[in-house]
Amino acid sequence: MTVTIGKGIRAGNYGGWNFAEEENFKLSNLGTNIYQLTRVVDKCGENNVFVDLGVDYGVSSLTMTYDAIERNNIVYGVDIGFNRLGFDLHEYENYRRIKGDSSSVGKAWDTKEYGTVKLLFIDSIHVAAQVATELYHWWDHMEEDSYIVFHDTNWPAGKHDLMWVPEVQQKGILWDRPEVAVGRFFGITELFEKHGTVGFSYEDEFISVLHRPESFGLTTVHIKKKKNFKENIDDWDQVFQDRNTVLGYFQADPDAFVQQDITQD
Repeated sequence: MTVTIGKGIRAGNYGGWNFAEEENFKLSNLGTNIYQLTRVVDKCGENNVFVDLGVDYGVSSLTMTYDAIERNNIVYGVDIGFNRLGFDLHEYENYRRIKGDSSSVGKAWDTKEYGTVKLLFIDSIHVAAQVATELYHWWDHMEEDSYIVFHDTNWPAGKHDLMWVPEVQQKGILWDRPEVAVGRFFGITELFEKHGTVGFSYEDEFISVLHRPESFGLTTVHIKKKKNFKENIDDWDQVFQDRNTVLGYFQADPDAFVQQDITQD
């Protein structure tokens, strides 16, 4: 049984978070994309494993836990630190926290212990190298008829993440943004280049894609049938090197799980 609270996202008997209320909604920069994420959660149904890469305040994790007890869904939140977590997710019985780098956790993920993944939400470090390595290591854990949802795939023109890093400022480094990795991995770069700021949809035998440009962009990829999309990127060694450089800008908690060498399967 589910209930609707005001004009917010519906919550189950064990929920109760209302993102129509400003005090909760303001913690998220997902904007109306939060409703798209909820629609994906609904499509996934029951008895699933969801993974949230880049928890931050926890809004995406909260969204993925809706009806989780009723549906027997388990949500894993992965973050290099949970210092900004704004909700009591640790008290929610169907939510698990994993402190570590999202790519490292993906490489070490044991499907026999944790299960294959029905929904993967990617919102960690907003540069292409990090997103690409996340895709590299999480792709093998995804089910057929599953979803990968990417936030921050349409930043304002001229804006890039990591502009706060002194080295990036001094050297004028412009790291490629997440949509570059999504485009290269799934072979849809041209669609982002032509329609990334206005939105687009795409479908073929293997995937269907919905890209929403608002609120920094949200791209939903429905994996209809799996194939080796890794072959679309031919410079993985450079991608992994760039990921290590980017990861070095951040101070991880001492007990966070981080692997510097994640190049081997």
